[in-house]
Amino acid sequence: MRQGIYAFYFISCFILTACKFEPDVFPPAINVFTPSFGSPGTTVTIRGYSFGKNPTVFIGNISVPISEFTPGSSTEDQIVIIVPADAVTGKIKVKSEIGSTSSKTDFVVK
Repeated sequence: MRQGIYAFYFISCFILTACKFEPDVFPPAINVFTPSFGSPGTTVTIRGYSFGKNPTVFIGNISVPISEFTPGSSTEDQIVIIVPADAVTGKIKVKSEIGSTSSKTDFVVK
């Protein structure tokens, strides 16, 4: 009887330590950004999912500082940026420790 209990205990411990239960991690996605155009100094809001803990944002290949980041748990993540003086027309890109994503359309710098 003891051998059966020890075997059950050993197998249970092995299974629990061998299996890692991690939540699903989805790649980042930009749902929308508004406005779709603007000049340097314009505030742009980017909404999407899986932006991670410390995202970076680009317009085209120009790095853009984040002025506000609100991670969502059951809602969308939100990033607010201010278009820098050296920005050029291009896709908005968000990079994080999870991955990266680009907008489907360009942000147009006027």
